[in-house]
Amino acid sequence: MGHCADVQDVLQEVFLLAFVKEIDTHPNPEGWLVITTVNICRNYIQSNARQARKTDRCAQALRDRKSGDDTMKSADIRVSMQQVLTQEEYDLLIQYCEGGRTLDALAKDLGLSPNALRVRIFRIRRKLQKIFANM
Repeated sequence: MGHCADVQDVLQEVFLLAFVKEIDTHPNPEGWLVITTVNICRNYIQSNARQARKTDRCAQALRDRKSGDDTMKSADIRVSMQQVLTQEEYDLLIQYCEGGRTLDALAKDLGLSPNALRVRIFRIRRKLQKIFANM
């Protein structure tokens, strides 16, 4: 399930690396390009798979909270979303993740710089990741 943007990202990374490594002096530049492209694609797929797993777990927790189930259940842990996130943090995640709002638009509405909002979202995600890591 690839996208044109993903392909462009991989190609850009490959050719940037080729430029830095000056592969025109390499004894087999075509082979180098093929092997490097395959390796970067593998790394990209693994990275996206990890990110998708994290996103799925966070999205499920938010859906559970939205449907009225305020708890996430695990064999060892039972944590209330209200104890993990403040209402402001939860609302911010809903607007950013499910509302389809861009970071810039959301930052403007909140009166923050995009970088300050990025840091807030990063800290919220880190909070959730700590909880999910223990599940």
